[in-house]
Amino acid sequence: MAKIVLKNVRASFVNIFEPKGYNGNDPKYSMMLLMPKNHPQYPALVAATVEAGREEWPIKFKGDSFPKGFKNPVRDGDEERDTAAQPEYENMYFMNCSSKQAPKVVDRNPKIALTKEDRRIYSGCYVNVSLNTYAFDVSGNKGVALGLNSVQFHGDGEALGGGYSNPEEDFDDESDVEEIELDDDELAG
Repeated sequence: MAKIVLKNVRASFVNIFEPKGYNGNDPKYSMMLLMPKNHPQYPALVAATVEAGREEWPIKFKGDSFPKGFKNPVRDGDEERDTAAQPEYENMYFMNCSSKQAPKVVDRNPKIALTKEDRRIYSGCYVNVSLNTYAFDVSGNKGVALGLNSVQFHGDGEALGGGYSNPEEDFDDESDVEEIELDDDELAG
């Protein structure tokens, strides 16, 4: 098992404040990460995942890449996604990471903990994330997975898939407007 901290990657499918279970599986905290193909940490991420596989299956993981038949947690967005319909995957690698334990979530200052109500971490923002790599062998499925340790807010980005809207952009300031009562016909129209 190796630990790696990825910097400035994009968050998607963020479920880090409440665990969710999919397809009858146990609930987990999770998120998807999008990493540009030219990200400077990509080689270190590949090395960490290969090393986790090599610790479990030293005969199969001989080189510096993933052998066929093993699930690789780092996937190619151009090959596995329709980038016309999902342009955020173009020229990106993507990976899922999860944990049964709640990850620590912090702001730029790591001494400031964040909660769901802060709305600071959302699908589309940029994060730094601490991961651990580990091998798995479950019901004939073998490979390497990414465990989610902690998440740090790095920067804002365009929201993906219906993220939060900004009320200051959506509405005018009506603090000086007198309350107007509307009848049902006006509300319907």
